[in-house]
Amino acid sequence: MADDDTVSMIDFEKWRSTWLRASGRRWARPGSARRPTGTGSTSNATRGHLDRGAVAVKHLLPVLCALGRSDLAVTAATHRDRPGWGIWRDCGFSTLSESWDETARSRNHYFLGSASAWIQQSVGGLRATSPGRRSLEIAPLADDRVHWSRITHTTVRGRVAVSWPRSGPVWTVEAEVPDGAVATLRLPGHDPRPLSAGRHTLEIGQRRG
Repeated sequence: MADDDTVSMIDFEKWRSTWLRASGRRWARPGSARRPTGTGSTSNATRGHLDRGAVAVKHLLPVLCALGRSDLAVTAATHRDRPGWGIWRDCGFSTLSESWDETARSRNHYFLGSASAWIQQSVGGLRATSPGRRSLEIAPLADDRVHWSRITHTTVRGRVAVSWPRSGPVWTVEAEVPDGAVATLRLPGHDPRPLSAGRHTLEIGQRRG
């Protein structure tokens, strides 16, 4: 790659980062989900629907979570009318479609399917924190509309698996960490817990009553 190309790529990444932060903040204004329509909140103007194209949509849900608005991310991800991924479920799709229409030509397409990465990393909570997945983080989001998750991933070190149901404040987490790796479990409102290689079952949180 020529030097000019390198500079152009760096400039593009700076622009993209700035745009994403501004776009995410516009969606994630404090209290935006509760403001009446007409206050300028994007989340109200679109009723929580997507307002991004196929290139930018892959960033919207992670940016919302990073800005502390995982509630809006779940709302956008589960809308059951266009544009929204929930419509695929109602159509009986079990793979990623090329468009929101039931007549889409491709049913194995990443064009709008980038939300699958967000499901693994934010809903399931499984993400790598170092090259080669030597270290992992398990940090699922907490939303009363999401009651359970089950994620498995095959890595160069072996199988990684995380499953959890949540009942009120109680999380029951099962995790499998491959040899040569370590993980950190981070649950909202609880101290981080290190997990060594092997299988772990933890119940975290106090049952009511």
